Amino acid sequence: MELKRYQRDALKALEDFLQAAFLKGANAASLTHAYAQAMQAPDSLAGAARPAPYQAAHFGDTPWVCLRLPTGGGKTLLASHVIERVARTWHPTAAPVVIWLTPSDVIRDQTLGALKTPGHPYLRALQSHYPQDRLRVLALDEIALVSPQDFGAKAIVLVANIQSFRIDKDLRDKRNAYRYSEDFERHFSGLPAHLAAGLDRVDASEVQEHGLGQAYVGRIKHSLMNLFKLHAPIVIVDEAQNVHSDKSFDTLRAFHPRCIVELTATPKPDSNVIYRVSALQLKAAQMIKLPVVLTTHAGGWEDALRDAKLARDKLEFLAQKEPDYVRPILLVQAENKGGTATVEVVKQHLIAELGVAESEIAIATGEIKGIEGVDLFDKKCSVRVIITIEALREGWDCSFAYVLCALQQIGSRSKVEQLLGRVLRMPYARNRTVPELNQAYAHVVSPAFTDPVRELAQRMVEKMGFERMEALVSLMQMQVPDLASVMPTLRDLPPLRIELPRAPVLATLDAGVRSGLRVEPMANGVTLTVNTLLTLEVQDAILSAVTGQIAQSALREQLVNLRQEQDVRAAPSCRGVRFAPIPQLCIEVQGELELLDREALHLLYEWNLLDTEARLPGFKVEEESHSYTIDISEVERLKIGQTGTQIVLNDMHLAVTEGDLVRWLDGQVRQRDVPQPQMQRFLSLVVNDLLHRQGNQLTGLVRAKYQLAKTILDEIEKRREAARGKAFQAVFELGGPTVSVSSEDEFAFTFSPLAYPAQQPIYSGRWHFDNHYYPMISSLKSEGEEFDCAVALDACKAVEKWTRNLVQVPDCSFRLPLANGYFYPDFVAELYDGRIFVVEYKGAQLLDASAEKQRVGELWEAKSGGRCVFAMVVHPSIDPARRSLVAQIAAAVERKQE
Repeated sequence: MELKRYQRDALKALEDFLQAAFLKGANAASLTHAYAQAMQAPDSLAGAARPAPYQAAHFGDTPWVCLRLPTGGGKTLLASHVIERVARTWHPTAAPVVIWLTPSDVIRDQTLGALKTPGHPYLRALQSHYPQDRLRVLALDEIALVSPQDFGAKAIVLVANIQSFRIDKDLRDKRNAYRYSEDFERHFSGLPAHLAAGLDRVDASEVQEHGLGQAYVGRIKHSLMNLFKLHAPIVIVDEAQNVHSDKSFDTLRAFHPRCIVELTATPKPDSNVIYRVSALQLKAAQMIKLPVVLTTHAGGWEDALRDAKLARDKLEFLAQKEPDYVRPILLVQAENKGGTATVEVVKQHLIAELGVAESEIAIATGEIKGIEGVDLFDKKCSVRVIITIEALREGWDCSFAYVLCALQQIGSRSKVEQLLGRVLRMPYARNRTVPELNQAYAHVVSPAFTDPVRELAQRMVEKMGFERMEALVSLMQMQVPDLASVMPTLRDLPPLRIELPRAPVLATLDAGVRSGLRVEPMANGVTLTVNTLLTLEVQDAILSAVTGQIAQSALREQLVNLRQEQDVRAAPSCRGVRFAPIPQLCIEVQGELELLDREALHLLYEWNLLDTEARLPGFKVEEESHSYTIDISEVERLKIGQTGTQIVLNDMHLAVTEGDLVRWLDGQVRQRDVPQPQMQRFLSLVVNDLLHRQGNQLTGLVRAKYQLAKTILDEIEKRREAARGKAFQAVFELGGPTVSVSSEDEFAFTFSPLAYPAQQPIYSGRWHFDNHYYPMISSLKSEGEEFDCAVALDACKAVEKWTRNLVQVPDCSFRLPLANGYFYPDFVAELYDGRIFVVEYKGAQLLDASAEKQRVGELWEAKSGGRCVFAMVVHPSIDPARRSLVAQIAAAVERKQE
């Protein structure tokens, strides 16, 4: 299973952090410094507030970090790759010992089963780093079978429920992991003193219990926990929000871990979150189905069940158009015993009233395990409805689940969000061709006086790892069960009613704003009804009604939540408004139209490594090893120091020929776009030049062969870039009919209403943008030159809607090709007259790097036939000769209309 981009980025963030800390001394101070550095990365905490400093109090010099992925993010697959990253970068080892802790037996069995099943993606991920003969995956009762020789020779992964180890310190002899066992005796024989020093010892009570004799008192205890201490395991903590207690921390410290990596959707405040993935990143990566189309039923559970069943039936009909097999499944959350819509009542209603065959219904509760051992993905499987109460909330995963019908009330006692997580996963982790199959569906029973959108959004934030605005964006409410592919609109949420101790001071507000704020007296103060746009000025006025830090903080949070709801309702993307398709640069290649990208450029040039002389100018063998002298000083103390008389080894003879080195290099640097005979000739000439013109010794080149291979790869890429640059230059020189901006949908880019994985910093300033397409604005500070440009664009009367373009997110952002990469303009707007307006802000530090961008932007505009406008704008503070940003933007739009 190929890693998604956000998963690769998360692993890189972890690796960079550990590597930086290890090189600086591998202690608490270096961890603190490396964490502060990591938090400066622009996308390290996408969607999060300002991060707290590194928390070292619990584990000191041991790294303790967290990867935050919302429900459906693929935590288990990521964990399978985390092991190798940690083992390679923190106190490196080729054969790590790993303790993979799960929060329950259900998840333990599921994880263990996957990691032991040949061909399973999780096991394949592990085996991509540790081949089958160098890997052992074990349950707790299998660890005693591992020989001492396996430790240090194989990667050993133990999957266990944390409850097997977690217990009060004074009761640890009640857990088998801490007790003396003869099974582990062979692992402790002959230990050198420095390894034995920190291990637990046998005490008098254990001597009596195991019949060991008094001679054993004080000897090393042959226990599993001592075995872990001996080998410093990497600890993976799944669902880590469950292990933040003093008892849990004591347990983790008892392992003497090399490193602790947490994975969770909802990290605790003291977690050291090294990388945070947003729910909208998962949507953009085609991992989860969004939006959740929410339909509420005040008439009763029968109505909700009927419409949920109809929705499932229609989805199965639409799924016939899919190239992949998809059989949509309905999950029904029945009421507990004593309720009205119990499991048996629901089953009988489905059969008798809704015509569902009994063979298509499965029951999965704590007592009835109707889907245990059933392959729901099998085409022969007939299950279409699964009735449960809460039993699916852990460890169950079937991406064919599409419709949730919650017959329990959405309240504090209902676990509806845990079942909702089951219907979010996208089949085959890629978008379906039928638009309706890219959404999830929820039918809930909700009395008229409740607000299920707000309630469910809050549960998604607290339990599923969504940011609040992401949850609001992801919940689209429908009044009727219609599966039309048009984006359903978010219902206007009711006005907010706030109880205050006294009336707020509203006199400073505009009269029109005051009309949307109604103050009514009550016994102990006033009730304020808010039915107006909550600008920060309005929020400040309302906050004047309360005093005290705690009361103001609680009220401010309430107002921020309402403001986010208003932003979601107002955003065009959430109102079903589509952004116009954006034409892209195309080029004619062999009579066929192609997008002008790297692949097309590759077809335009025929490059050959031998077009220029095969040399590595400036290559020099760099010695990576150091020699030391070890001697006895005059006072007979061991003295170690770097020697000044290192023996020269490069003039020694090795049983390796020049041809052997060329063949080895060929295996290391092979390229898909370079024919092998050409590569071999190039490598032969390079090695010959290094030996006979630059005077290197063959032994020296062999000793530095990895350095040499890297240098050759760099040289090949330089030559490739030079060839690509010539081809790109030819695009401008050829011009004419070979380059165009196609009007065909096949070559147009479209901003998806829900695919906007905003990057840090998320705009949160006082200025309110009226025309931004999405409710969030990515990578925009609340002041500065780019903020001024955004304000000017939002104020332009010709602009109907605009978006802050994402950087390096190809599927979600508009880009233009450059010779050796891509250019992501700052802002993309749709004008009222239908044209697309692209604005690139040229900052003070980028004045010299903008010429190529401007040239390609102008080519895109020129070839668009008047459909596109490009403007490179400069802040007047940088170039006093320029007009204001407002004037530059207006002039660009008006000039193109002439």
